[in-house]
Amino acid sequence: MRATVERASIRMLGAMLNVVARSMIRMVRVTTVGRDEVMAAKAAGRRVVFVSWHGFDLCNLGVFPSLFGGDSNAVIMAPMTKEGRVMEQLARRFGYHVIPISPEERSSVSARAVVEMVTSIRNGADGLIAVDGPYGPPEQAKLGAAVIAKRAGAIVVPTAVAGSAQLRIKSRWDKHLFILPFARMIMHFGPLIDTQPAQGPAPSPEEIRERMDATLRAGVVRAQELARRKK
Repeated sequence: MRATVERASIRMLGAMLNVVARSMIRMVRVTTVGRDEVMAAKAAGRRVVFVSWHGFDLCNLGVFPSLFGGDSNAVIMAPMTKEGRVMEQLARRFGYHVIPISPEERSSVSARAVVEMVTSIRNGADGLIAVDGPYGPPEQAKLGAAVIAKRAGAIVVPTAVAGSAQLRIKSRWDKHLFILPFARMIMHFGPLIDTQPAQGPAPSPEEIRERMDATLRAGVVRAQELARRKK
Protein backbone atom coordinates (compact mmCIF):
# COMPACT_ATOMS: atom_id res chain seq x y z
CA MET A 1 0.00 0.00 0.00
CA ARG A 2 2.77 2.42 0.93
CA ALA A 3 4.61 1.70 -2.32
CA THR A 4 1.40 2.31 -4.30
CA VAL A 5 0.86 5.66 -2.59
CA GLU A 6 4.49 6.65 -3.26
CA ARG A 7 4.22 5.74 -6.95
CA ALA A 8 1.01 7.78 -7.23
CA SER A 9 2.71 10.69 -5.49
CA ILE A 10 5.66 10.55 -7.88
CA ARG A 11 3.35 10.50 -10.91
CA MET A 12 1.39 13.46 -9.53
CA LEU A 13 4.53 15.47 -8.78
CA GLY A 14 5.89 14.67 -12.24
CA ALA A 15 2.64 15.87 -13.82
CA MET A 16 2.70 19.07 -11.77
CA LEU A 17 6.31 19.76 -12.71
CA ASN A 18 5.43 19.14 -16.34
CA VAL A 19 2.74 21.83 -16.14
CA VAL A 20 5.19 24.24 -14.48
CA ALA A 21 7.90 23.59 -17.09
CA ARG A 22 5.60 23.90 -20.10
CA SER A 23 3.96 27.04 -18.69
CA MET A 24 7.35 28.60 -18.04
CA ILE A 25 8.61 27.88 -21.56
CA ARG A 26 5.42 29.20 -23.18
CA MET A 27 5.60 32.45 -21.22
CA VAL A 28 9.24 33.43 -21.81
CA ARG A 29 11.17 34.71 -24.83
CA VAL A 30 14.07 32.41 -25.60
CA THR A 31 17.25 33.82 -27.12
CA THR A 32 20.08 31.47 -28.04
CA VAL A 33 23.81 32.05 -28.35
CA GLY A 34 25.96 29.44 -30.09
CA ARG A 35 23.13 27.27 -31.41
CA ASP A 36 24.38 27.51 -35.01
CA GLU A 37 27.72 25.95 -34.02
CA VAL A 38 25.89 23.08 -32.34
CA MET A 39 23.71 22.51 -35.39
CA ALA A 40 26.79 22.53 -37.63
CA ALA A 41 28.45 19.85 -35.48
CA LYS A 42 25.31 17.72 -35.61
CA ALA A 43 25.02 18.22 -39.39
CA ALA A 44 28.61 17.01 -39.73
CA GLY A 45 27.60 13.76 -38.05
CA ARG A 46 29.28 14.44 -34.71
CA ARG A 47 27.78 13.04 -31.53
CA VAL A 48 26.83 15.71 -29.00
CA VAL A 49 26.73 15.85 -25.19
CA PHE A 50 25.14 18.91 -23.61
CA VAL A 51 26.52 19.62 -20.13
CA SER A 52 25.10 22.05 -17.62
CA TRP A 53 24.61 22.71 -13.92
CA HIS A 54 21.93 20.69 -12.13
CA GLY A 55 20.11 23.88 -11.20
CA PHE A 56 19.32 24.51 -14.87
CA ASP A 57 17.60 21.12 -15.39
CA LEU A 58 14.03 22.40 -15.64
CA CYS A 59 14.96 25.06 -18.19
CA ASN A 60 17.12 22.72 -20.24
CA LEU A 61 14.60 19.87 -20.35
CA GLY A 62 11.80 22.23 -21.30
CA VAL A 63 13.60 24.19 -24.02
CA PHE A 64 15.71 21.49 -25.67
CA PRO A 65 12.95 19.87 -27.82
CA SER A 66 11.94 23.20 -29.38
CA LEU A 67 15.55 24.16 -30.15
CA PHE A 68 16.85 20.85 -31.46
CA GLY A 69 13.73 18.95 -32.46
CA GLY A 70 11.43 16.62 -30.61
CA ASP A 71 12.87 13.72 -32.63
CA SER A 72 16.44 14.24 -31.39
CA ASN A 73 16.23 11.04 -29.32
CA ALA A 74 17.79 12.78 -26.32
CA VAL A 75 18.86 10.77 -23.29
CA ILE A 76 19.40 11.70 -19.64
CA MET A 77 20.39 9.89 -16.46
CA ALA A 78 18.31 10.05 -13.25
CA PRO A 79 19.00 8.57 -9.80
CA MET A 80 16.65 5.93 -8.39
CA THR A 81 15.42 8.19 -5.59
CA LYS A 82 12.04 9.86 -5.13
CA GLU A 83 13.36 13.14 -6.54
CA GLY A 84 15.05 11.31 -9.40
CA ARG A 85 11.86 9.42 -10.27
CA VAL A 86 9.92 12.69 -10.33
CA MET A 87 12.49 14.08 -12.78
CA GLU A 88 12.16 10.85 -14.78
CA GLN A 89 8.40 11.41 -15.04
CA LEU A 90 8.99 14.95 -16.28
CA ALA A 91 11.65 13.93 -18.78
CA ARG A 92 9.55 11.13 -20.26
CA ARG A 93 6.66 13.56 -20.78
CA PHE A 94 9.02 15.66 -22.90
CA GLY A 95 10.08 12.60 -24.90
CA TYR A 96 13.47 11.86 -23.34
CA HIS A 97 14.89 8.39 -22.82
CA VAL A 98 15.83 8.03 -19.14
CA ILE A 99 18.64 5.80 -17.88
CA PRO A 100 18.33 5.02 -14.15
CA ILE A 101 21.44 5.32 -11.99
CA SER A 102 22.11 4.33 -8.42
CA PRO A 103 22.40 6.99 -5.69
CA GLU A 104 25.81 5.38 -5.06
CA GLU A 105 28.02 6.72 -7.85
CA ARG A 106 30.46 3.79 -7.75
CA SER A 107 27.82 1.03 -7.79
CA SER A 108 27.49 -1.61 -10.50
CA VAL A 109 24.15 -0.07 -11.49
CA SER A 110 25.83 3.26 -12.16
CA ALA A 111 28.63 1.54 -14.07
CA ARG A 112 26.09 -0.16 -16.34
CA ALA A 113 24.28 3.15 -16.76
CA VAL A 114 27.48 4.79 -18.01
CA VAL A 115 27.90 2.02 -20.59
CA GLU A 116 24.28 2.45 -21.71
CA MET A 117 24.69 6.22 -21.91
CA VAL A 118 27.84 5.95 -24.03
CA THR A 119 26.15 3.41 -26.32
CA SER A 120 23.06 5.62 -26.73
CA ILE A 121 25.19 8.64 -27.69
CA ARG A 122 27.29 6.60 -30.12
CA ASN A 123 24.04 5.42 -31.71
CA GLY A 124 22.94 9.00 -32.33
CA ALA A 125 21.16 10.21 -29.20
CA ASP A 126 21.98 13.63 -27.79
CA GLY A 127 23.22 13.29 -24.21
CA LEU A 128 22.12 15.78 -21.55
CA ILE A 129 24.16 15.63 -18.34
CA ALA A 130 24.15 17.75 -15.18
CA VAL A 131 27.86 17.76 -14.45
CA ASP A 132 27.47 18.58 -10.75
CA GLY A 133 24.68 16.04 -10.21
CA PRO A 134 23.06 14.20 -8.80
CA TYR A 135 23.84 15.71 -5.36
CA GLY A 136 26.62 18.27 -5.75
CA PRO A 137 28.72 20.00 -4.67
CA PRO A 138 26.87 22.65 -6.68
CA GLU A 139 28.45 24.15 -9.78
CA GLN A 140 31.56 22.00 -9.63
CA ALA A 141 32.02 19.78 -12.68
CA LYS A 142 32.66 16.12 -11.91
CA LEU A 143 34.66 13.70 -14.00
CA GLY A 144 31.78 11.42 -15.05
CA ALA A 145 30.42 13.55 -17.90
CA ALA A 146 33.92 13.98 -19.32
CA VAL A 147 34.48 10.21 -19.28
CA ILE A 148 31.14 9.58 -21.00
CA ALA A 149 31.77 12.21 -23.68
CA LYS A 150 35.30 10.95 -24.38
CA ARG A 151 34.22 7.31 -24.64
CA ALA A 152 31.44 8.37 -27.03
CA GLY A 153 33.84 10.50 -29.11
CA ALA A 154 31.42 13.39 -28.71
CA ILE A 155 31.45 17.15 -28.92
CA VAL A 156 30.78 18.64 -25.49
CA VAL A 157 28.37 21.60 -25.43
CA PRO A 158 28.54 23.62 -22.18
CA THR A 159 25.04 25.06 -21.68
CA ALA A 160 24.34 28.07 -19.46
CA VAL A 161 20.99 29.67 -18.68
CA ALA A 162 19.93 33.06 -17.32
CA GLY A 163 16.77 35.14 -17.27
CA SER A 164 16.01 38.85 -17.26
CA ALA A 165 13.69 38.01 -14.36
CA GLN A 166 14.36 34.80 -12.51
CA LEU A 167 13.96 32.95 -9.24
CA ARG A 168 16.48 30.67 -7.53
CA ILE A 169 15.18 28.12 -5.00
CA LYS A 170 17.77 28.70 -2.29
CA SER A 171 16.47 25.89 -0.09
CA ARG A 172 17.68 23.35 -2.67
CA TRP A 173 21.33 22.33 -2.86
CA ASP A 174 21.44 23.27 -6.56
CA LYS A 175 19.50 26.56 -6.14
CA HIS A 176 17.20 25.50 -8.96
CA LEU A 177 16.46 28.18 -11.56
CA PHE A 178 13.02 29.31 -12.71
CA ILE A 179 12.56 31.99 -15.35
CA LEU A 180 9.62 34.24 -14.49
CA PRO A 181 6.72 34.90 -16.90
CA PHE A 182 7.34 37.34 -19.78
CA ALA A 183 11.07 37.43 -19.07
CA ARG A 184 13.83 36.85 -21.61
CA MET A 185 15.62 33.51 -21.28
CA ILE A 186 19.19 33.30 -22.57
CA MET A 187 20.43 29.85 -23.61
CA HIS A 188 24.20 30.11 -24.04
CA PHE A 189 25.88 27.18 -25.85
CA GLY A 190 29.64 26.68 -26.01
CA PRO A 191 32.38 27.20 -26.78
CA LEU A 192 32.34 23.58 -27.94
CA ILE A 193 34.86 21.08 -26.57
CA ASP A 194 35.97 18.39 -29.02
CA THR A 195 36.98 15.16 -27.30
CA GLN A 196 38.44 13.87 -30.59
CA PRO A 197 39.91 16.88 -32.43
CA ALA A 198 41.05 16.41 -36.02
CA GLN A 199 44.35 18.10 -35.20
CA GLY A 200 46.48 18.00 -32.09
CA PRO A 201 46.34 15.61 -29.12
CA ALA A 202 43.00 14.50 -27.71
CA PRO A 203 42.31 15.97 -24.26
CA SER A 204 42.26 13.66 -21.24
CA PRO A 205 39.04 13.27 -19.20
CA GLU A 206 40.50 15.54 -16.51
CA GLU A 207 41.35 18.19 -19.10
CA ILE A 208 37.81 17.93 -20.47
CA ARG A 209 36.40 18.27 -16.95
CA GLU A 210 38.49 21.38 -16.28
CA ARG A 211 37.42 22.96 -19.57
CA MET A 212 33.74 22.12 -18.91
CA ASP A 213 33.94 23.74 -15.49
CA ALA A 214 35.65 26.91 -16.72
CA THR A 215 33.46 27.23 -19.82
CA LEU A 216 30.24 26.79 -17.87
CA ARG A 217 31.26 29.45 -15.37
CA ALA A 218 32.13 31.87 -18.16
CA GLY A 219 28.94 30.99 -20.02
CA VAL A 220 26.78 31.78 -16.99
CA VAL A 221 28.44 35.18 -16.63
CA ARG A 222 27.89 35.92 -20.32
CA ALA A 223 24.27 34.71 -20.23
CA GLN A 224 23.57 36.93 -17.21
CA GLU A 225 25.10 39.92 -18.98
CA LEU A 226 22.91 39.35 -22.03
CA ALA A 227 19.80 38.82 -19.90
CA ARG A 228 20.32 42.20 -18.20
CA ARG A 229 20.55 44.11 -21.47
CA LYS A 230 17.60 46.30 -22.36
CA LYS A 231 15.99 45.63 -25.72
